[in-house]
Amino acid sequence: MKTRTITVVFMCCILIFTSLFSGCSKNVTDKEISITVNDQTLTGKYTGTMSKGVPHGEGHFVSETDDRSFDYNGQWENGELIGKGTLTDTKYVVHFNDFDRVGEFSGDVLNGKAEGEGTFTTVNDADEKYTYTGSWSKGVFNGQGIVNYDNELYAQQVGNFTDGEFTPDKVELIMSLGTGSTMKFAPTQKAIEFIDSHENLFPADDSTDLSEFIDSTIEYKALIKNPDKYGDKLINLSDYTVTQIFENEVWGYTCTAFIAVSPDYDDRVYVYYLDELPDVYEGSTVTIRGLPINNTSYENVGGGQTLCYVIYGCKVL
Repeated sequence: MKTRTITVVFMCCILIFTSLFSGCSKNVTDKEISITVNDQTLTGKYTGTMSKGVPHGEGHFVSETDDRSFDYNGQWENGELIGKGTLTDTKYVVHFNDFDRVGEFSGDVLNGKAEGEGTFTTVNDADEKYTYTGSWSKGVFNGQGIVNYDNELYAQQVGNFTDGEFTPDKVELIMSLGTGSTMKFAPTQKAIEFIDSHENLFPADDSTDLSEFIDSTIEYKALIKNPDKYGDKLINLSDYTVTQIFENEVWGYTCTAFIAVSPDYDDRVYVYYLDELPDVYEGSTVTIRGLPINNTSYENVGGGQTLCYVIYGCKVL
């Protein structure tokens, strides 16, 4: 009997000791609590595991006010968002390199910061609304994603993002340029594969011999008729006259874009060339070596549409 009594007392001591250091974890449902997120206090209802009076373990917290909706479901530690979870927050702050944006976020988080896949809707400096959908790391756009503007005058940004900035490769660049409202086009699958395998040709340096890539039998009328058949070979266009030309910085690239017409004025091309063309102006006569991308059209001075073919320039002479 004495031995049994000692054993019982010993077990009770263990239970008391364990409870003291475990914080008396318990499950609660719709318990009203307040938490601090980014120095702001949010009051709402919590369902999940608590320890020492605060969320600890797995739990779901929802806060709804007139100006903010906050919904987090995931891991907690000592009342803080520590670990993996999912979050919907109508006042989520993204810290870009030189500025902050406040908007609506929905997606994966780690320690309260966007990490994984998510969607963020906000406005730019011109008060134009846009939505980013894609990969996140350390609370900002990182990886593959898409930016779509409500205003169709803005082109999509489709491709890689680095620390919040759109950093497309040369395939992603030409694909994004084709989403503009004034002249839409989509590179053919053959063109995408060729650019991906020969990025160094856009543009090619002076010492690069392009003859092995050029198919001199390709005719303009064949490109227009069936563009999907082309894009795996370059074309050579001689004695074309530049009718319009523009030079801009586009997503980290210097891009010269120009319209040029054939000597008989029957064929028109729109050329994207990823560098300066210091000696080419409106009225210049040029030879264009580049990759046929697809056909498109643009609005002419008469208000109608003019058919043309998009060329990704390799050399302009």
